[in-house]
Amino acid sequence: MPQGAEEQEKNGLEVKVSTLESSPVSERGRIVQTFEFPPKESTPERGQLFAIVDLSVGAEADPVVAAKLAWDTLAEEYYAPEEETPVAALERAVYAVRDKLTDLSPAATLELVAVAFRGEVTYLARLGRPALYLRRGEEATELLSGEEAMGVSSQIVENGDVLILGSPVFAKNFSSADLPRTEFLEKQFTSGEKVPGFAAFLLKIKSSRGAREEAVSRSRAARQLGGKVKQAAALIGAQAFQLGQLLRAPRSIREKLIAFWQKRISLGEERARKRQLEGSSQQPVVSSGEGEEEREVGLESQEPGAGSSDREAKVLRSKFRLPKIRGLSLPRVIGILVLVLAISVIYTIWEQSQKIRAAEFERLLTEAVQSLDEAGGLVGLSNERAKELVDEARTDLERARGLFPDAIEIDPLLVQAIDLFNAIEKITPIGEEQLVYDLNLQAPDAQGLAITGAGSIVYALEGKRGAIFALDFSGELPSAAVLGEGRIAGALEAVAESGYLYLRGAEHFYRINTADSAVDEPIRFDRFSKAIALDTYLGNVYLLTPEDEQVYKFWNLPAGYSKEVSWVKEALPMAGAVDLAIDGEVWLLKSDGQLVRLAAGKQEPFVISNLSTPFKESIKIFTRPGMKYLYVLDRGEKRVVVLEKSGNFYRQFKGDVLSDAKDLWVSGDEKTLYILAGSKIYKIGF
Repeated sequence: MPQGAEEQEKNGLEVKVSTLESSPVSERGRIVQTFEFPPKESTPERGQLFAIVDLSVGAEADPVVAAKLAWDTLAEEYYAPEEETPVAALERAVYAVRDKLTDLSPAATLELVAVAFRGEVTYLARLGRPALYLRRGEEATELLSGEEAMGVSSQIVENGDVLILGSPVFAKNFSSADLPRTEFLEKQFTSGEKVPGFAAFLLKIKSSRGAREEAVSRSRAARQLGGKVKQAAALIGAQAFQLGQLLRAPRSIREKLIAFWQKRISLGEERARKRQLEGSSQQPVVSSGEGEEEREVGLESQEPGAGSSDREAKVLRSKFRLPKIRGLSLPRVIGILVLVLAISVIYTIWEQSQKIRAAEFERLLTEAVQSLDEAGGLVGLSNERAKELVDEARTDLERARGLFPDAIEIDPLLVQAIDLFNAIEKITPIGEEQLVYDLNLQAPDAQGLAITGAGSIVYALEGKRGAIFALDFSGELPSAAVLGEGRIAGALEAVAESGYLYLRGAEHFYRINTADSAVDEPIRFDRFSKAIALDTYLGNVYLLTPEDEQVYKFWNLPAGYSKEVSWVKEALPMAGAVDLAIDGEVWLLKSDGQLVRLAAGKQEPFVISNLSTPFKESIKIFTRPGMKYLYVLDRGEKRVVVLEKSGNFYRQFKGDVLSDAKDLWVSGDEKTLYILAGSKIYKIGF
């Protein structure tokens, strides 16, 4: 492993790189390029080097050659085996690049930003006005923001930091104050789109895999320690219980202590009697003639001694008292001591449980981060495994929230998990921020029924006023015009084509000329009440009638519309059919999401593939001639699914705002999607 990378790993940090490259074509002697140079084993420990160069030279020099000269010089000078600090080496390297370019072309100009990573320290250099930002959390700050033309510095980085290097054009478009979210920048950087003058690096600082594995091992050790602590706590609890039992019977303790002291006193009395008897045996013996008297005297002299011993024993017994503390009896003292011990045991157990919870919390976070990192690398390669890892991470994060509900580390990881899930499922979220119009502006408690469009105009059919609102979103504020009010009673569905609006009602078919708002009823059909869907193709009108298992076609002739013609040429079950769309072929949609493809009145093979979540309640399908995709509104899953016409799943738009979705329309260039949900219209660009 290279030395710089080895030190980076040793310090537990690694750099995830996203690059936005400028257009490779130089223009008018100017070129903008990004450079990345990994450290070599033979170089000093200078770390990994990233740079963006924006230079221009005179007509006598080739800008591509100048860019190569700049990069070769920067790398050679920075990694030169000189005895100097990395920041001094970086400064010397930048000045060397400037001097070499001046030698190549006296008219050369150079703007350059460079960052080198070594361990947890970054070394920064900026010449001119390129972008150099540090995003830490939600805050983005500009580094080396002084007025000097040339600046160098160093910066300590942390896990989760993001460094953004950008060309001067990037800096003009994105200041540190209005820098987009990191996820947005990553998406733009990975899109592959190259814009002249735009070049940038997005450098995300993350814990290395080795550091994460070490953290997980520490968490395991913490769990083992927690088990030992629990055993110790159980032992302490048992001892506390025994002490509590003693506390409940202080009288038995007192009786044992009294018996002990009484035994000691009895022993003392016995010894006193022995000493008394020994003293009596040493008194002189009188003659035999007076022996009887003397024996009596001796007996009399013994009796007072024995009585004295008894009296002394009684005095000793009367003086014995259990030791007392002033104002406290022995049982109370024991009770207090046991209470103090119990409180100490409870506190110790609580403290250890908090440590165990903290260790478990750290383990869960570490494993969640590891799962999310691994899932991020599998997106597009093994989506099923990536989804499993995201689910595991979500489970770990929810368990961590159960341990510490107010922990601030959880929410950013949950957002990352959601973003990864959306990337795996190719979901573009839809929310209120995409709301572009509310029909309540035209009718209180408006009832949105259908939406269609032509060019820059969107037409919304509203039921309460019984009118079409022509909405123009091309200006700074949307404008609205009313069509057909009072003349399209019962209209339920609308389609726009070739300057006309075609409306299907329960009993009538209406046509509105968008140029003069004229309304007529060009088609008579006795089964309008059985038709459930309408579409047009080249001015011809098609009505879906599942009860008849038929699609009726009305030819647009110079003299007017023909009578209905049965377009389906073979027996075709249509139970569950809800809508149709026509692009030359006819596409029938069923409520369970099944799609039927018809060409020349006959069914053609069609299978949906790679859609991980099946349709739940499909209600609308949209496509037009020349479009690449089919758009299916699945209200049950609150989404619009985009399918290639081969059946392959392409992407989806999803959000809770679609729970009341009614209809959808897509612009002819397939760059804008409009969805009608209740009275609200949402606009999604893609």
